[in-house]
Amino acid sequence: MMDWEHLRYLLAIQREGNLTRAAATLGVTRTTVGRRLQRLEEDLGLRLFDRTPEGLVATGPALDLVRTAAQLEALVFAAENKLLSQDQTLRGPLRVSTTDFVHECFSQAIAGFAAQHPEVELTLITDDAFASLTRREADVVIRLANKPDPNLFGKRIARLHFALFAAPSLVERHGVQTPLEDWPWVGWDKQGDGIWLDQWLEHHAPGARIALRISSFPACLRSVLDGVGVGFLPRRLGQARGLHPLGQELGKEARDLWALTLPELAANPRVRAFLDHAYEAF
Repeated sequence: MMDWEHLRYLLAIQREGNLTRAAATLGVTRTTVGRRLQRLEEDLGLRLFDRTPEGLVATGPALDLVRTAAQLEALVFAAENKLLSQDQTLRGPLRVSTTDFVHECFSQAIAGFAAQHPEVELTLITDDAFASLTRREADVVIRLANKPDPNLFGKRIARLHFALFAAPSLVERHGVQTPLEDWPWVGWDKQGDGIWLDQWLEHHAPGARIALRISSFPACLRSVLDGVGVGFLPRRLGQARGLHPLGQELGKEARDLWALTLPELAANPRVRAFLDHAYEAF
């Protein structure tokens, strides 16, 4: 008979595309994932993945098996969510997922929940990749979204406005009256989500020099603090870090921040306590 545990590994390999990333997702070694895949192929007498320079590519039989495995996974997670919704104790594990960007802005608010509820085993996942609620990668997600998924339950906990800031050392060198196009800028990687800033600069500061392009928010913040260039940051964060505002704010780019969960988890005391805390503290 097929070992059902193998299917969990099969799903991870298909989703991640190689053994190394699948191992990281599963919390095991690459060797373990490779052995599981080999054993499953031997049990079935089928080749499930073609090894290519771009990674592992599922064969036809593997895709059929993946669809079945995904259905089984959904049933298992639904059963777990139902049991979790019936757990009425304000203690035990709680997984919350957000981004480095949000954590940088609201770290004290998040830490406040851990202080108020010491019997809740809070795990905070900070990653630019969205954790899946349906796959139980997180119980609550904190996301920037002006229009969140209507199938999720949650609360709008903040609205972030962005303004242009410079380090005091940079202001001393350039002078506060310096035109926008004469400042050095900290921009975003063009392969990421940086095109909006280039378009903004083209309209408001044509010819401006981008001194450094960054692919992560913590690195962007650090670069602005170090005086590498000016950059747009959440208004409350720039003020809290003692940066100098340059009088430019983004209008339509203001973003809502939501704490979201699955509807079936909304009644769980730990989930509900975190949603309520985020609404008050953020």
